Amino acid sequence: MLRGAVVDNLCQSEDDDRCRPLGMGATGGSTMLRSLVIPACLLLTTMAAIAQGMGSQFAEPISWPTLRDQLVLIAPSDVQLDRIASEHDAYLADFTTLRDGDIAAFLKDTKGMGGMMSDAPDEGRRTVAKVAGIRRNIADLDDAMFARIAAILGETQQAGLDRVKGRRQRDRLRTRRGFGIMGGAVSKIEPRDAIDWASLSDADRPTVEATLSDWEDGYTSRLKSWATAQDLALVDFIAAIGELVAQQSSFSEESPPDPEQMAELINSFQLAQQKVQASVQPQVNQLQHHISGGLESLAEMLPAEQRFAAIRKMIPTSGLRNRVSKAIRGARRAGADDSTIVEIEQIEAEWEVDAVPLMIESMSAGWKDDAARDEMVMETTADGGMTFDLPTREHSQTLRTRWNARHDAAIDDIAALVPEVDKKSLVAMGAGEESEESHSVESSTTVIIGSSGDDEEGAVVVSSSVSSGRDPFSGLDSGLTTIPSIQQPVLDGLAQDLRLDDAGRSSLEALHADHESARMAMETERGDARRALREEMMQTFMADEKPDQATQMKYGLIMMQPISREGLDELDAAFFGGATALTDDPELVEPWRLSRVRELSHLAGGMMSASIDMIGVPDNRWKADLFMMIERSDMDDADRHAADNEMMDWHAAATSLAVEIKQANDTLDAAMQAMMKVEVSKDSEGNGGKMEIDFAAAMEVEKLQQAATKKRTALSRLTQHTANRIREAVSDPQAFHLIWIEHAFPNIATTDEYSKRYHDAANTPDLTDEQRGSIAMLRAEHDEAWWLETEAAVAILAAEQDEAQDQNEAFFQAQQIKQEIDRHIFARREAALKRLERLRGILTEQQLAAAGGLTDPLAPQTLALPY
Repeated sequence: MLRGAVVDNLCQSEDDDRCRPLGMGATGGSTMLRSLVIPACLLLTTMAAIAQGMGSQFAEPISWPTLRDQLVLIAPSDVQLDRIASEHDAYLADFTTLRDGDIAAFLKDTKGMGGMMSDAPDEGRRTVAKVAGIRRNIADLDDAMFARIAAILGETQQAGLDRVKGRRQRDRLRTRRGFGIMGGAVSKIEPRDAIDWASLSDADRPTVEATLSDWEDGYTSRLKSWATAQDLALVDFIAAIGELVAQQSSFSEESPPDPEQMAELINSFQLAQQKVQASVQPQVNQLQHHISGGLESLAEMLPAEQRFAAIRKMIPTSGLRNRVSKAIRGARRAGADDSTIVEIEQIEAEWEVDAVPLMIESMSAGWKDDAARDEMVMETTADGGMTFDLPTREHSQTLRTRWNARHDAAIDDIAALVPEVDKKSLVAMGAGEESEESHSVESSTTVIIGSSGDDEEGAVVVSSSVSSGRDPFSGLDSGLTTIPSIQQPVLDGLAQDLRLDDAGRSSLEALHADHESARMAMETERGDARRALREEMMQTFMADEKPDQATQMKYGLIMMQPISREGLDELDAAFFGGATALTDDPELVEPWRLSRVRELSHLAGGMMSASIDMIGVPDNRWKADLFMMIERSDMDDADRHAADNEMMDWHAAATSLAVEIKQANDTLDAAMQAMMKVEVSKDSEGNGGKMEIDFAAAMEVEKLQQAATKKRTALSRLTQHTANRIREAVSDPQAFHLIWIEHAFPNIATTDEYSKRYHDAANTPDLTDEQRGSIAMLRAEHDEAWWLETEAAVAILAAEQDEAQDQNEAFFQAQQIKQEIDRHIFARREAALKRLERLRGILTEQQLAAAGGLTDPLAPQTLALPY
């Protein structure tokens, strides 16, 4: 996908170098094969780490919400907090200098792979030395900030600050968890966050604090040992990978590796992986033992009334359902008397006593399953492909069976005390006050093969995630079982452009009703068939206490395909044909018809091909529909007319390219399906299965992705070029520009959630004139700063990039762009949050409560993959 925002020259043909996606030089995809095997091995072995949130090589700066919230226990005054915020601003400025200097240079030198793809023998030691130096610099920045904060705080607050410093040190150490090849990721367990300190008695609080402080010190010490082992193992692993990179450097499209050569490469890779895992596993075992033992001790020490909630919060990914609280609320709502409620509460207390050790054990079971996943076996096939075992999660499944038995027994006991309501209805009656506690990270598989083009068009992502006792396909249903309708704004716009009278409007409404009736019949029939298939799959899973991952993946691939839209084109043609008959000027209908074609074209393919967008640069210019964008804006008639004149040639050309992209996406989705094969098999314990990656098919996917990327690039350039002309033609270019970037870069120019906080503050009752003036000034400051950062992020996409030499370079360039955008979004949020602190300070406590607390908006999702 094109990254330049201002384009004067359009691609003239697919052979034009300006349309060539990054990573596709004059030699096309010839570099793809020779650098495919080892990256595939690396990425396959880190698939679960990626899916579960792997770390990056370097710690991110401490955000203001993190620092502020961790300082709560030492209760800084408002004056202290203001001074701390200023010191944090200085810290962020220093961190930006480091990130734009040494860190950026390191990532550029290593292409984000930390030396993993170098064939230089000493690259491992050089890489680890550079990383160690940068990490020391980050630690120095942290220590300098904490020293300045210490000077602000009083003597009694220093111990609490030491705890915050220790937490930051552990966060820095845990950044080494990025690669899943190094003996398993380290769990980010921080019990302090889950304890309700305010509810502890004066006698319990110091005891819990002392025990927890000792545990945290031991945790930090063990993390240091683990980090040292990781660094030493990384040196050896990079050296081993360097040898493999050198071996595969002779491969080419004309001289591909034979199955024996591929088998040798993969075997060598796995031996190197096993060696480093064995070298760090003792430290991993010590850490895990320390964590589980600490949680067991802490659980015994905490008051019974908060033990269950605290441990459940400490282990948020247990994947264990809890509907007991719903059953209790259901019993209350069913009118259970006081004595019955007392019995029910006793059942709940007994359930929570039994549940706590099961939750802690579930964490250990997950670690065992992770260790088994890290030993995943990769093999070559006779036709030159690669197969790998799918994770089984045997220990977690066994633990869940025990949990479910105890959980269901508690529900049965409660239901027995309310015989007038059946168990299912009792739980349903308790819904609505709080969401069901159920967490899902049971299995997750991410496969990334290749990467070419500036939208990572060589990347394939497939994800299958199954949670305990729940439909693994429920999240796929809504988007893939619908057939897009013609929306009301289209009817309103058509009626206005055609200048229909009441009779004409009634005729148009009748046409739409016929279209909608037929469309709904299609959607209902095909959607019901899809849901029936899903129900059949679920029955297969539920009939097997331990459904294998291969079956889940196989069904998941089926469910990733949208239902058929066959016949929709004919319905659309009938609707727009009927609309044309209502006017003497058929050309008035044509822009609306073409807009509908573009809309459907952008929805082509399935989740397989669409998943590419999730790891691509956040550039939606090829999807932006200028016509609908302007129709839904508040432009005046003169500006609309000026924009329509500039779009006259754009409609047909953009629609033609959109149709080509649709065809390319459909072809690409089919090729991705063919590239992966799932073999369902059962071992003696009821688990197993393999996935096969066909490298020949992967290369075909690579070519299709490159072709699709060129078409997206051409459409992006065309639309940007037209948008530039519209901006010059309208009376308020800046207003149009803001509308444009919101549609072209929606992940960057997102809705400003902070504006609502200023609106709520400004509309709080009983404000003084001084308060109103302060709020208005602060909002003006916010608006200006927010859009300055937004424009800076957009400008990163607007800058033309050097053409990448191969798909690895292209992938790195795209990730680098997203990292730069993330930094602007981070800076935008940090500054906005500190202004929000000042906004809260303008209001009294009563006014702040009336304004809903002016809480922090949720943090945006980062765009870049952690690497």
